[in-house]
Amino acid sequence: MDITALAQKELPLLDYAIEFSQLTVQAEFDDETLKSLFWNGAYYHCLVNLPDTTRLNWRKAIIRTPLDPEPSPPHHHPAA
Repeated sequence: MDITALAQKELPLLDYAIEFSQLTVQAEFDDETLKSLFWNGAYYHCLVNLPDTTRLNWRKAIIRTPLDPEPSPPHHHPAA
């Protein structure tokens, strides 16, 4: 499995973070790319309030992710 396929699986956030961590062992991306991929996959599942991970490497970014994050308030899109 690759990182893109993982993002498309319907996993709870903690399971996603664990599997993502295992996949990064064989990935050849820099920290910023890995963080972007991680958060894109996390946001794919549901919008949640997540911590700022600016200037953290991918391992510390995943560690800072809460196990049971609070859902974000619903987004209201203005009518076009």
